[in-house]
Amino acid sequence: MRTAPAVLATLALRVGVGLCLGGLPAFAATTGTQPARHEYETFHDEFTSLAPDSSHVAHVDRLVLRRDVGTLTLGPGTLAWCRKVHGRTRAAVYVGAGTFTYAPPDTVERAQLERYFGAPVVTRAIESAVLVFSDSTLAELQRSLVFASGPVRDKSRHAANQAMHYLSDRRRKLHWVRPEIAEAMLQEQDTGLFYAQLDPVEGPALGFEIDPTAVESVQLWRRRDDSRAGLYDRYQPEVLSQVRPGIAPADSGASVMQFEPRDSSDSRPGVLVRHYDLDLDISTAMRLAARAALDIEAVTPQRWVWLSLDDQADVDSVAWQGGGRSVSFVKFDDSPLLWVRCDPPLAPGERGTLRVKYHSDRLLVRTDDLVLSPSQRAWYPFQDPYQSATFTATYHVPADAQFASSGRRVSREARGLVTTSTYVLDQASRHFGFTVGYFKEASSAPPGVPPVRVMVERDEQDFAAEIAGMVRFMQEAFGPAPFDALAAARNPSTFGVSFPNLVLVGVDPDPDQKTADNRRELHRAHEVAHQWWGVSLDFANYHDQWLSEAFAEFSALWYLQVALRSNQSYLAALDRMRENIVDNRRYVLGGGKQAGPIWLGYRTSTSVTPGDYDLIIYEKGAWVLHMLRTMLLDLDTMKEDRFRGLMRDFYERYRNRKATTADFRDVAEAHAGQDLSWFFDQWVMGTRIPVYRFSYKIQPAPGGQWQVTGRIEQNDVPESFRMPVVLRVDFAHDKFAWVRQWARGRVTEFTLPPSLEKPRRVVFNDMQSVLCEVRK
Repeated sequence: MRTAPAVLATLALRVGVGLCLGGLPAFAATTGTQPARHEYETFHDEFTSLAPDSSHVAHVDRLVLRRDVGTLTLGPGTLAWCRKVHGRTRAAVYVGAGTFTYAPPDTVERAQLERYFGAPVVTRAIESAVLVFSDSTLAELQRSLVFASGPVRDKSRHAANQAMHYLSDRRRKLHWVRPEIAEAMLQEQDTGLFYAQLDPVEGPALGFEIDPTAVESVQLWRRRDDSRAGLYDRYQPEVLSQVRPGIAPADSGASVMQFEPRDSSDSRPGVLVRHYDLDLDISTAMRLAARAALDIEAVTPQRWVWLSLDDQADVDSVAWQGGGRSVSFVKFDDSPLLWVRCDPPLAPGERGTLRVKYHSDRLLVRTDDLVLSPSQRAWYPFQDPYQSATFTATYHVPADAQFASSGRRVSREARGLVTTSTYVLDQASRHFGFTVGYFKEASSAPPGVPPVRVMVERDEQDFAAEIAGMVRFMQEAFGPAPFDALAAARNPSTFGVSFPNLVLVGVDPDPDQKTADNRRELHRAHEVAHQWWGVSLDFANYHDQWLSEAFAEFSALWYLQVALRSNQSYLAALDRMRENIVDNRRYVLGGGKQAGPIWLGYRTSTSVTPGDYDLIIYEKGAWVLHMLRTMLLDLDTMKEDRFRGLMRDFYERYRNRKATTADFRDVAEAHAGQDLSWFFDQWVMGTRIPVYRFSYKIQPAPGGQWQVTGRIEQNDVPESFRMPVVLRVDFAHDKFAWVRQWARGRVTEFTLPPSLEKPRRVVFNDMQSVLCEVRK
């Protein structure tokens, strides 16, 4: 899908049960049940009113708080406990002359700090710090300082008040507090959370956090640098560095690939959902009512469980199946979070089924006969958007509507005005969706291709044939289709997305005129390719997301070359991407912030680098695969056996699994027959794009032959940078020969083998073998 991922995934859909298709019953918009509502509101009011307590004030001479790669040194000043939250002391405010240092452990994170702070290690003088904690901090403060009654400075109150802008949303009155903070405050036991809101002497506000719910739990953020931010959004923080805890110190010199997370998620949720049983009613007016049964397993002790559910969802009831544990819940209007209170608490390893009933009349948006799918919204409750689960879903839809869902349809029954269908997804996946609307239907089932059913707003049999053709190409290129049948439909937007055996594509911006650069075909092929890359072969975590998006983008480019039988179209699309990458933030009046590496995933897009997620993950990632393709190409026979073998082997090995960048590198090295760590360091971990100057000379050689000598200057990259560049030597009568020439270091001088015929010219970087700039 061409969109930045929903990092916090706090979007949500809503539905409820008992909804008749003729119209919705009058549900009450409940916001919670006692005691959950009272307890949460009390916590919320106490936390968002955080203020220093004059009965616990200490003078600080020098206190050092070390948290992994972050060091907070509190110099001369005062530190006061804050008033209790949920019955416990969970915060303190310091005012004085302090310093903060953040020294990340690897080269990628240090380069990221260099881009945004001008140095690989951040050191800032601070005037105040607000500490929020659910760890050993309180005990450490009690051991190190002497607290007594004393005056509280206005600056302390101001610092505590300012911190709430970043930790809550009290201006909008949504009762929203950052989930990891709220969870740490509400649970009865310490969770390991440490948060420091820092006010530097110079520069924007900073935050340092140890978030136990994240795999990369050590995080540094700063206030967004966005002059366009509105009143409510100007306090939005953005993470600029995050690392796993306990990694070697910054001066260890370790290679970044050694740290590669092997986790299959970016978070460590308090609960795991193993299976969903969903039941949805969809009315003729596209109102929804649903019930969701979640097979939950607790990872840590859980008195409070939070779940993402669409901000406009109205929850009717929450209950544990079979009783034995009382449960109450709270979800405020327009809030994306559902909080469930369990009594007694869930113990680690304990499993149960949580049943949630909810409804909405605003989730499905109808435009003429098309209905906007809820794909990008949390239309069922979950905690971790990257967590895989199995699904059973039953849908009750109007009989005259067309419908498709992820999974395998196991039953379908039409009764009067309602059609009921049940779908099962046996292979655990984090992708699940459906579409409904008043479409025209067409189908295509060419030999050797699973049946393709399309749903469009007009008769369009060629759409079905086109999707089937894309499936055929992907099968031939990568391996058997990961589905028995595929459904494809249109969204009334430009957005596309893929689920298991379901593809949704955006509507054409100009359906009556085919664009010259084939963007429509690229968009459709990209979403079809996701059935292989992203749905079947999934990525392990956000660092590896290019294994989905870049692979789908390259697959679409490759399809374009094959389907149109046009190398020119393929190379033109690559060239358009190259110009986007090379010209990134090259302004008339100066340069902008340098783009980050592919390895940063969604973090490449920040308030000062907007659009970099698409640019780097999609386009540069596709270029990486193109460069591998040309590197493995046999220039004598033009056979692509090694590259095709690489792609098929990688897909086959990791089909129905999650893969990492290191996994792909291992397979690539096996097919290349060489160590490719240099290639991945340069193009996946690195950010530099080479600038080449090329010159050559054609002169007579002994024996009546001709010799080509040349020189390649390589600039704007480290001295260790190297790449094989394809040269094309042209002769008379449309004859030519290809040769690879390595460019290493600052200057490479070369001599080509002699030829009997006099070359007419030498073309540098033919087939666009290297992502670069070429200057004469």
